[in-house]
Amino acid sequence: MTGGPVDPAHLEPVTARAWRAAEEARLGDWRLNASRGVSGRINACWANGSPERPVEAALAEVETWYGARGLPARFKLVEGLCQPTDLPERLRAAGYRSSKETLVMTGPLTSAADGRVRVLNEADERFAGVAAGLGADAAWLQVEADNAAARRFYEAAEFSEAYRYRYWAKD
Repeated sequence: MTGGPVDPAHLEPVTARAWRAAEEARLGDWRLNASRGVSGRINACWANGSPERPVEAALAEVETWYGARGLPARFKLVEGLCQPTDLPERLRAAGYRSSKETLVMTGPLTSAADGRVRVLNEADERFAGVAAGLGADAAWLQVEADNAAARRFYEAAEFSEAYRYRYWAKD
């Protein structure tokens, strides 16, 4: 994996393993995640594949599953990966609205200038050391699309956009 476009079908399972929800379930290929807290990634249905049932039935099951946990139903839709492809229109018709867009960026784990492991902040130091020790040569991150300062920082660190996603929830 290098900076730039990657197939989200390959990277999304990696991102799911990196930050696991307290509770996970499947609805066909859709992944339902629930946890306490504010993180969208671990409190959303990742509609990355077929729900293996009519979409209207799947939407109702998702709403029931989240409702049973005292959480609002939320969907994470990855560009080019969500199924069915008209899911955004179906969600809109069901009263859902999209929220902030998030970029997934990829880049080299080591600096092109000197080959050393790069540390973006103190919290990354332990991860970078472990990743390099395991033979990793690239990294990924997620940043809100409208966070221009963070995007410039990551681009200066040789990261580039791989793909985008949005969350959808009812008003």
